[in-house]
Amino acid sequence: MKEVYDDVKCDKCFAVHGRKTRRSVTEVITRLPDTLILVLVRHTADIKRNNALVTFPLDDLNMDDYYYGLSDAGKDRPSNRSTTHYRCYAVVQHLGENLHSGHYITLVRDRERPNQWWEFSDRRIRAIDAALTQTSNSYIMFYQRIE
Repeated sequence: MKEVYDDVKCDKCFAVHGRKTRRSVTEVITRLPDTLILVLVRHTADIKRNNALVTFPLDDLNMDDYYYGLSDAGKDRPSNRSTTHYRCYAVVQHLGENLHSGHYITLVRDRERPNQWWEFSDRRIRAIDAALTQTSNSYIMFYQRIE
């Protein structure tokens, strides 16, 4: 990911040009974990909730664009592509308008029947459709590397 910052004070550039400059920072991931946990920021400092719908892949999260491994020679290069793909196996959802109230539920993919999902809500467990993972209540996604 590349972020651009305007009006950065670089002592060397300021001495030469007499003004602030623009800088860009690129972050890359050089080592991917077997289990990847993604958390969406749904609440701001003043506790308001962000209800934007963020869809995410369940069967193939492709991290190719964010990952660069190191070659034997130590130079950055795209790594073995087969190790950068993930499958979602659980989603945590928060039902409620703020951090002070609400209810948490967990949606889990069945290991033996990958097309089947289950909702765990207190003492209730029920089979659900995978489409219910894609709501504005979803905020933590758990992924396992696909080998």
